[in-house]
Amino acid sequence: MSELNSKMYEVSAKSQDLGRYRDFDVYYKQGTTFRLYKANHMDFDESKVKQGKIPEKLFVSFNDKVSMIRKEQIDLNFRFKESITIDIYKSREILNDLISVTLSEPRSEILVEIKDTIEDIVEEFLLDEQIVSKLTNIAIHDYSTQLHVTNVMLFSLGYAHYCKFSENDIKMFAMMGLMHDVGKLHVPDYILSAPRKLTDEEFELIKKHPENGLEILVESGFEEKIQLAALEHHERLDGSGYPFKKKAADLSGTSRALGIIDMFEALTSWRPYKNSISPLKALALIKEDVDKGRLDSMIFKNFAYSIIGISEKEKEKAPTRRVVHRNESGVIL
Repeated sequence: MSELNSKMYEVSAKSQDLGRYRDFDVYYKQGTTFRLYKANHMDFDESKVKQGKIPEKLFVSFNDKVSMIRKEQIDLNFRFKESITIDIYKSREILNDLISVTLSEPRSEILVEIKDTIEDIVEEFLLDEQIVSKLTNIAIHDYSTQLHVTNVMLFSLGYAHYCKFSENDIKMFAMMGLMHDVGKLHVPDYILSAPRKLTDEEFELIKKHPENGLEILVESGFEEKIQLAALEHHERLDGSGYPFKKKAADLSGTSRALGIIDMFEALTSWRPYKNSISPLKALALIKEDVDKGRLDSMIFKNFAYSIIGISEKEKEKAPTRRVVHRNESGVIL
């Protein structure tokens, strides 16, 4: 058995979750050794379940963990596609669950289904441009990295469409939005959801998430553009960002755009330590950073237009919306 396949993953031992493991070998840990508790295609002993005699910790192999996630993804993907044009509230709930399941083990083998989901959203979005705003306008008084990246992905779709990206580039940019904060999976929840100002030590830990994200994405075989966006989305044109204090000449256009979209989502969503503000107030605050030379002015303008919407006549008067994302050395990104 290879090192990868020999990895064991803890799964829920709650009685209501045990049915999910029927098709998989389930193990328990005795000292440092994993021992088979239930073979695949067998049910748990019902009498032991009722008496609460199931081991407190259960485990499955890496391959079975991936298969389990894929199975859940396929079911959620099917339900999402069915509901997206019928029940927008239900579809948003399913989308959140799907992304949560996907990010529980963000590997290239598991991203297949979420790519299909993005294709479904793009397909519906091209038919009905209100679909993204409908999905993002559902107020959720909760916070998690999964909810945040779901919103960033949706805002990224709207921005990319407004800038006349090709359909393939829209899907790529949406994937960048989805994966930009994957490094936060290494940050404890008590820090991410702290209803107070973070300590200096906690903030330094938060600031490591772009590099952690890069490591995850490289290991999982993601495209270099997605890796770069995750690494750079907190950098700023004047060098005041992190983790490397890069300046304008070194920043990709997609990283500049994600930085603005990420900030907008954070301002307009509820957090345990703050209330949300309106989109227009959020854009006004971001504009202050644009005026200070920290954020890209043309990208901000196009993002603002994609958010607030303008009439066809106003579009004709507005500067060209076609944005080619390149760095200052002329390399298209």
